[in-house]
Formats: sequence, structure tokens, C-alpha cells
Amino acid sequence: MKALSDKCSLLTYLWLHKPLNESIGRVCSGGELSLIRKGEIVVSRGFVLAKSAEMSVGGVIIRGNVMIAESDKVWHSANFSERESVVLFVCEKTESERFLSPAGGVVECYEQAVPREAERRYRDLSVSGEDYLCPEFIGRMESHMSALLKTRMLVERLSDKCAHLRKLKEDAKGGDSDMAVAALFDTVMISSTANRKLFGELSAAIGFNRIVASLITGDKEADKVSIEALLFGTAGFLTLGALDEEDDYVYMLRGIFERLKKGHGITPIQYGRWNRASYRNNTPDLLIAQMAALLCDAKPLYHRLCECASLADLKKLFTEPPSRYWRTHYALGKSCGEVSTGHLISKEKTDRILINFMLPFVFDRQRHDYGEEAEEFDIVEMFEQIPAEKNAIVNKYDAHTKVVSAFDSQAFIQLNKRYCQENRCWQCPVGCAYMSGQ
Repeated sequence: MKALSDKCSLLTYLWLHKPLNESIGRVCSGGELSLIRKGEIVVSRGFVLAKSAEMSVGGVIIRGNVMIAESDKVWHSANFSERESVVLFVCEKTESERFLSPAGGVVECYEQAVPREAERRYRDLSVSGEDYLCPEFIGRMESHMSALLKTRMLVERLSDKCAHLRKLKEDAKGGDSDMAVAALFDTVMISSTANRKLFGELSAAIGFNRIVASLITGDKEADKVSIEALLFGTAGFLTLGALDEEDDYVYMLRGIFERLKKGHGITPIQYGRWNRASYRNNTPDLLIAQMAALLCDAKPLYHRLCECASLADLKKLFTEPPSRYWRTHYALGKSCGEVSTGHLISKEKTDRILINFMLPFVFDRQRHDYGEEAEEFDIVEMFEQIPAEKNAIVNKYDAHTKVVSAFDSQAFIQLNKRYCQENRCWQCPVGCAYMSGQ
């Protein structure tokens, strides 16, 4: 759903490109208006606030918020704090009186005549609301300009993902090791929203330092079985009557989990909440077994990630297959012909985890160690080594410009989700370039 109308978005673009310290017109009371400081742009319900802006109105300096709206009618629906704006910037003829503030302050109204060429170009940016001009415009860009744009979008996307990692750490109420486990479980399941939420609950329930670390003995195969028992039991898969078919392996896991459950006070997730209607190579059972293999190491996942210096190092973390049971099973109690890979986590899932968790983690560590001066080309080079994702968004761009790697696809996904879908052409580098006639 669009946060702003096209008119309001266009007005915001025009506001951000007003010249400073020059007369830009007159307010309703007749005084000359010039802009001293544009303020911080914040999107609200159907309008925009330029917070902490400074203007000169008839030679008098006014400091405060600027409300940018399609019509001054929106003023009446704003709450009290938003009504403290000092300038109302609208494109239609104002219908209210000049003295609008319930607190007794004066609100100056400024009417902006929108240039026809600017309105035409802005309308071109989104012909139908879904068919955006951006892919075609990017396809006409010079290669170095396109590379700069994609680098900027990738850095923005990584920054968003890093913020998500910090939120996961906060929700985990633990340390970095708990965050790493939470992020791993958050990124392994994308296709099922319900199961993704349950994987999040599972990671919160086990807590790396609290339980998983206590199960590591150095015997890889035995440790995998112990961690599988913890994960499957906590997920509710080992609850009596949950599975249609059981075998000796299920009985063994249940016995191990019963001891862990008593020792750590674990409350299993209700098994009936899981969606198990998945392809054989993507069942929740297999994903849990694969996660157990990733956690089966004397060093916590977080510390192993910190030691990785290249994409090849990160990929080595995925070389440990699940326990032997999964060579001939695709779910608990469900056998299949022997799988030559031992159901090692697939390249597709590996790429998904690298893109959504591990590379953002590396980026965050670089920023932590080196600040904003961290070299961006290192992370760009890693993304360039991963094949591009294929989805409806990426396909729109692929029709006009080459989408070869995750560097391309992640940049275009960010551009579409954070600018096109949110109707933020006024902030988008592509939209601004087109509006300026470049």
C-alpha cells in the first residue's frame, strides 16, 4: 500500500530540490519565503514532515516542522504535535484561514505551482503503480553509473539486514552466539511463513550457550544425534502420537530429549502448528537435521563466522552433512533410497543463508572494526560470486539489464522494495536522476 499520493511525493521531491537562501515564492500572508534548512524528512499518514527546518518568511526566521501535503485538508486530521508545524506546503489552493494552530501559533501557508514537466516525468516513473520505469531507465545507464547505483542499493540492503540481526539478538535476550543461532534459523526457512516463525521460536527455546554448547563432546556423529534430539524434541516432533510412523531412531531421540527436557525445563512447541507439506528435499525435518550439523562444533557458530576471511571460508561451514540416519530418510520415520550427498545442505539453501545472514554479518563486522571507511568492494566481490536469485522483482530488471549475480539481484530487490513499492521516487536515486532529466 502506498504511504503517499503521487502529488505529495512530487511535492516532497520539489521541496528537497529547492535552492537555499533564495526566494522561492510568497506565503498566503504575502511575505517572501526562502529556505534556510530543509530539515529531516519523515513520512506520516498521507503527508510528509520536514522536521527542524528553518525558513525566512518576510525577513523573519521561523524554525520548526514543515508539513508537505497534497491539500491543506490533511491539516484537520493531524494530531496536536503535528499541528505545531510552522509552514503548510500544498499544491492546491488553500481552503483554511492563515491562523490554523490550536495552540495560538501562526501557520504560514505556501502554495506550490507544480511545473508540468516535473509532473509528467513523475507520472512516467510509475505508469500503473506496478509497472515501473526504473528497470528500463537503468538499462540505459552507463555501466559505471549502474555499478555505483547497485553498490549503494546493496549497502542499504545490508544495513537493513544488519538492523534485523541486531533485533534478533535483542529478541534472543542473549549474547552473540544466541544471535548467530537465531539468524541461522531465521534464514533457513523462507517459503513457509508459519514455519519460519516456528524456527524463530525454536532458536529462542534452545539458546546456544544455555543448552547446545553443553552437548558438544568432540564425537561428531554422537554430537549430531544429541543436538537433533534437542531440536526435534523442542520442536514437538518427538511428542507421543505426533508422527504417523516411528522407528528405532525416533525412540532413541525421544529418550535423549526426555533427559534434556527435565534438566533444562524445556516446553516443546505444539507439533500441529508445523506445516509439513514440503518437497522431500525441503521438509522441516531435513532442515532441522541440517541445522544440527551446522551447530555441531566445539566452537560456537559466531566464533567460526568471525574467523572467516573469504566466501570460500564461509562455504566450508556447510560441508558437514547431517547424521547417518538422513542418508536414507527425508523425514523422521520416512525412509527413502540412499542419498549420495547424505542430504548435505543444498547449494541453493547455502546461498540463501549466505545472502540473508552470513554476508550481512561479515559486513557488520567490517563496519564495526573499520567504521564507515570499510572497503565496500570486498563485500561486493563476495556477492558477485553468488548466482542471482530468481523472482518476479528480479525478472522485471533482467528484461532490461543483465542480472548475473546476487550483487545485481539484491540491489534491485532493495530498489524495488524500499523505493518503488513505498512510492518513494522523491528519495530514489533513479527517480531523482530521471526527474532531473539525466
